[in-house]
Amino acid sequence: MPVPNDSLFGTDGIRGRWGVAPLDAASIECLGSALDMVMGPCRLLVGEDPRESSSRIRDHLLRGMSPRQQVATCGVIPTPGLSWGLRTGEWDWGIMITASHNPWMDNGIKLFAGDGTKADDRTQELVTAAFRRAEPKAGSGARQYRCQVAHEYATELRKWGADLNGNGISLVVDAANGAAAKIAPSLFSDLGYLVDMRGANPDGRNINENCGATHVETIQSAVRETGADLGVTLDGDGDRVLFVDCRGGLITGDHVLFALAGGMRKDRSRCLEGVVGTVMSNLGLELELTRRKIAFLRAPVGDRHVARVMREAGFILGGEPSGHTIYSPLQPTGDGLLTTLLFLGELGNEPAAAATRLCREMTWFAQETRSIHVEKKRDLDTWPELKQFKVQTLNRYGDRVRLLTRYSGTEPKLRLMAEAETEDLVRSILDELEALVGNDHNRDA
Repeated sequence: MPVPNDSLFGTDGIRGRWGVAPLDAASIECLGSALDMVMGPCRLLVGEDPRESSSRIRDHLLRGMSPRQQVATCGVIPTPGLSWGLRTGEWDWGIMITASHNPWMDNGIKLFAGDGTKADDRTQELVTAAFRRAEPKAGSGARQYRCQVAHEYATELRKWGADLNGNGISLVVDAANGAAAKIAPSLFSDLGYLVDMRGANPDGRNINENCGATHVETIQSAVRETGADLGVTLDGDGDRVLFVDCRGGLITGDHVLFALAGGMRKDRSRCLEGVVGTVMSNLGLELELTRRKIAFLRAPVGDRHVARVMREAGFILGGEPSGHTIYSPLQPTGDGLLTTLLFLGELGNEPAAAATRLCREMTWFAQETRSIHVEKKRDLDTWPELKQFKVQTLNRYGDRVRLLTRYSGTEPKLRLMAEAETEDLVRSILDELEALVGNDHNRDA
């Protein structure tokens, strides 16, 4: 089966338009055959989000496997629920069928190892190579049975939040018409919160439609209209979450890391050595944590990379500005519902005031990203003019400015990102950098 790019896998699994390669029926059955070859005889846990294509993708995927596979199907479950289920030790591999925050027409496949972590680069390479050799085959497919992991995960969430007392605190919760829509309402109401649920009626086509973490304006309006203490907005597969304070101000994943790190540093029993962010994490987070003598490391974009750097450094907390937050003592991947429970615990009995105070405490740096079309991708590490510009900027501004240059993984574009204390300074730096890079590329073209 031909593969259009070097790898089937992108930043977070396989993703594309349902019905179009590699997510057409024939390709998915070949993928099932490829997974069968790579995994060998195993116990497999499979979950899905509520898109109308998810069950069809599951059926085609399992049809491509051999009867030697024992497959437990969860039905609709948040991605972190599947990850948690794998940690029980009953299964060797996991597959989540979801396109996360993408629209309903898209879908995707995330592959997990038996310990609940996302499949590593080597496994993805093996699956891609096997997929290239695979051909559709007629057969009975894998053996299936239904399991109760989704229910068990919901029960575990209640245990994790057992010390919380909502005590009439009002929340607006947007479940993005996604995988967490069934679990979220009762989870928070059972803990005593007054819950105004939004995006909790998935119909297969309304996932992420003007709702959820990719449409924060929806939760911002809802919080302002209702006067709620806090807004909570999940994405389609429930692995990330953003928050809104009582005034409608956005609380990003960086804010959440700052709050959780502060609480864990005070609680010596949780052994916080440091925090892992990404190359996109705000400079303000790094400086505030450093000022508090909390180590900070940056990983490439993607919670899979954040988790890897956390393991390598021995850190228990990490995440992305987009809302993937990992607390490894309980979960090896991002979990929007768990993050909400942890964040509510840090905010205490007056979350409205605490959330507003949190936004004031963290110095937020202005950030802007621009893209330049390039005909060829020069080595950024050996580009003399670019290196000189970065050195001059560092000498002039010190650690109050951060520059990031990286190529797009899917387009012929060079991304230029700058952070500084003011928007005017960011624009000025990017204007200079864009002119330098653009002129240099035009000269070489």
